[in-house]
Order: sequence, then structure tokens, then C-alpha cells
Amino acid sequence: MTIKEVRVRLTVAVKSAIRPAFQNILWLLKLMLPITLGISIAQYLGIIAWISELLSPAMSMIGLDGSACLVFLSAVFANIYTALGVMASLHLDFRSVTILASMCLIAHNMIIETLIQKKTGSSALYMAILRIVAAVFTAFCLNMILPKDYTGTLHLVPMSEHINSWLELFVSWFYSLGPLIAKVVCIVGALQILQNILKAFHLIDLLTFPLRPVVIAMGMQPRVTFLWIIANTLGLGYGGAVLYDEIQKGELNRAEVDGLNTSIAITHSLLEDTTLFAVIGIGLPWLIIPRMVVSTLALWTERLIRSRLPVFAYHKNAG
Repeated sequence: MTIKEVRVRLTVAVKSAIRPAFQNILWLLKLMLPITLGISIAQYLGIIAWISELLSPAMSMIGLDGSACLVFLSAVFANIYTALGVMASLHLDFRSVTILASMCLIAHNMIIETLIQKKTGSSALYMAILRIVAAVFTAFCLNMILPKDYTGTLHLVPMSEHINSWLELFVSWFYSLGPLIAKVVCIVGALQILQNILKAFHLIDLLTFPLRPVVIAMGMQPRVTFLWIIANTLGLGYGGAVLYDEIQKGELNRAEVDGLNTSIAITHSLLEDTTLFAVIGIGLPWLIIPRMVVSTLALWTERLIRSRLPVFAYHKNAG
């Protein structure tokens, strides 16, 4: 291949990425902006704390006290950073933080991410229930496995800010938009361009080949390997944007999409969000292995149910 041919392919790949990247960025921001404002209002009004108080008795079943529920719900309705701030203010022990970390990594930012998965065609209700059940099940297993005297050193610094008025709330939300929009534009745009370049030079198979056995063993189809890598490194939101584009092009069928969504609903953000908990002192094996195992169990269970019960089978012409 000549230098001229390389330049032509690169130019075409970049130009063809601009339109879908813009569309994906737009629909992601349409989801994220109002939801982040709504969550900020719910936190300010004490709604999340109220729900946490109602659910706190159930936390004892997984070895946690009632206050841990506030950490989990902060992750569910908001994000990992909010959960870490609440976690630091409660002075939880190392064992509790380890269990909570896995729960938060599975179920964080659920409203936005569930709506993104719904946009790709999977059931929002199913994805939400799956993540809550997976988080509780993982916590239950860790509570059984971890020694009662399991200890370590935590490096937690309170990160949550105190909002004292409606004006402060809206100002804080407004100032958070800049970094959020910049992150979405840069990551989604770069992903779209990267994917087009990899396709133009037939490099996707070379990149995904080493991880295909892992993807297949977990119960997914090999064609979703690249998207699985994206979701597990950069997050479900950005992976969902690329997945949505693939669906629009008719690249994947319904079974492949739902299988991928089931897996990444539990394992997503193995890089960025996992690192946040690793930095405060939680061991990486406890942050990664339980999620990978539970994800595999969930997907193979789903496949077994679909194969045995025709009512849950994929439609032949789904695509």
C-alpha cells in the first residue's frame, strides 16, 4: 500500500466518522444533562438519603450496616466520585468498603447507563434489575468469602461538596457541564474515528483476536469483542454510543447486542472506575474477578433460559 493510498483511507475514515460521532454525542448529552440535574436536585432535597434509610435494614443481610446503603444509592443515582465522598464521611471499615466497592462498580450511574442500553435495544427494566441483583449477589458472596477480620489501609478523602441553597445547586451543576461535555465530545469523537480507521485498515481482528477466547468463554459472540473492550476500558456510556452506531449500520443482531449488554452491564469500566477504588487501597482481584465471574454466570444463565423456554427466545429475524 502506497503512502497516497494510506492518506486517502485515513481521510475517508475521519470524514465518515464526523456525522455519526456528532449524532452519538448529541443523544448522549440529551440523556446526561437533564438526568444529572435531576439527580442533583434529588440529593439536595434528601430524597436519596430517605430511600437509603428505608432500605438500610436489608444491608445487614450482606454484612453491612445501614449507613452503607447511602453509599450504594449514591453510586446508583449518581457516580463513583459521589459514592467515594459519602464513603469517606461515614468512616466505614476496610471489609465494608471492599464489599461496597464491588456493588458500586456494578450499579453506579444506573439511570443514564440504563437509558443508553435501552437506546441500543435492550430492555431498560431487565438491565436495571440485572445490575441490582448482580450487585447484591456479589456483595452476598463477598460477605461469605471475606474473613470477618479482613483489614487493610484506606486512603479516603471526602470529595462531596455541601450545597446550601438552590442557587449553589444550579451553579455547581452548570460548572460541571464543561468537563462533562468535553469528555463526551473527546472520547466519543476519538472512538468513532479510531473504529473507522481500524476498519479501513482491517486491524480490528488483529486487535481483538487475543481476547476473543475470553469473550466466547463468557458467553458472548466473537463479533462483539471490540465493543466489549471499549465498554470495559472507557465505560458503558461511551461503549454504548459506539454500539448504537453499529446497530444503526446493521452490523450486529439482537442476540449479539443483548448478550453484550448483559455482560457489560456488570463488568463495564474495568479500567477507569476500578482504578478509583484501587487508589484508595482495595485490592484489584476483589474489584475485577467477582464481576467477571458474576457476569459470566448471568450470561450463561440467560442463554440457558432462552434455549429451554421458547417464549424468551430471540426472534429469528431480529437484527
